[in-house]
Amino acid sequence: MSLSSCASATSGDADATSPIVEQEQEQEQEQEQSDPVVDTSEDDDASSTVIPAGARPASAAFPFPVPEDWPELDAFAEEKIGKDIAMSGTLSFPGDAQSASATYQKLLEDAGYEIHANPLGEQVHLASFVVKGKVDGTGYSGTIDFDTDAADTPRTVINLTED
Repeated sequence: MSLSSCASATSGDADATSPIVEQEQEQEQEQEQSDPVVDTSEDDDASSTVIPAGARPASAAFPFPVPEDWPELDAFAEEKIGKDIAMSGTLSFPGDAQSASATYQKLLEDAGYEIHANPLGEQVHLASFVVKGKVDGTGYSGTIDFDTDAADTPRTVINLTED
């Protein structure tokens, strides 16, 4: 059979859909319906910053999640470090530094942030980790350190720099 005869033999069936094609289309539709939609756009706004249960935004202008029941010692403020824009703030944490660090790491993971160990920070602080993710559509990374101050008040210092 020549190619032209194959083409003419199938051209009459152009309107008919094979059962295999129909089955594949149904499977694709089912997969699309079952897959969660993940927004990977670069145009995220404040409404897309995830604040999980047990958290609140660090401030109205900087919706980075912080534990809702940790009192603020120093309000979040924008700073310039060299050519980079940075945000920093200080909170008081309950209990011991290791437990507080684990709690905060879980909260940030629930909000979609990457968490990494900070071995150097753990040499000079009671606990420390590195966080990376977007706040209000802008990429930030930095450290979260757990210490006590001169009055023995437990404090969490959050220093984030724009990526």
